[in-house]
Amino acid sequence: GFTRGWARPQRDQIPRLLDRRMAALDVGDETFAVYCGAAAFYSSWPSGWTLPAIARRFTPVLDHAAHSRQRQAWPMFASWGQLHRCLADGEHQDGRLVGDLWDWELEKPRLLEERDGNSIAHSATVAGMLAWLMGDVDRALDDLGLANRWLDGVLGQLVVPVQRTFHALAHLSAAERASGLRRAHHLQRASFHAWRLR
Repeated sequence: GFTRGWARPQRDQIPRLLDRRMAALDVGDETFAVYCGAAAFYSSWPSGWTLPAIARRFTPVLDHAAHSRQRQAWPMFASWGQLHRCLADGEHQDGRLVGDLWDWELEKPRLLEERDGNSIAHSATVAGMLAWLMGDVDRALDDLGLANRWLDGVLGQLVVPVQRTFHALAHLSAAERASGLRRAHHLQRASFHAWRLR
């Protein structure tokens, strides 16, 4: 589920993961159902699914996760779900990951105190992606930098190359408005993150 995307296109794995989720629910294996739903859900947008298609297909998956006994998975679901909602909302322009599902600034201190590496890696990556997409380069660099420090706990998951791609893009955006040594620093960091994608 999480690691097969390294060998085959992740978008091709999403239907299989959703089938496995349903099979797990049929036999009462909530842990595996949430695991499969998580891998499918957070892979959908980076794999090219449109926001309306995600909303249609994953509303029951998100609802199940919200009421699941697998509470450790909720921050990942909520942060990716909030990203989708923010991107679909034409009036959301400030680049902050905040809404009815997730408020990153409110949840961040708790996750850091709990040292919840999986949730921090996902939530900070998602927050940084949204900030960069909305033009808030400083916020993007802060959040993606935080995510970078927690990636060791999620190696093998699709969030790793997504984080590295957006971290490189944020450094390139910062380099555009910098000069001298600051510009060189951002270009070097962008190159480093891009190199780590290999």
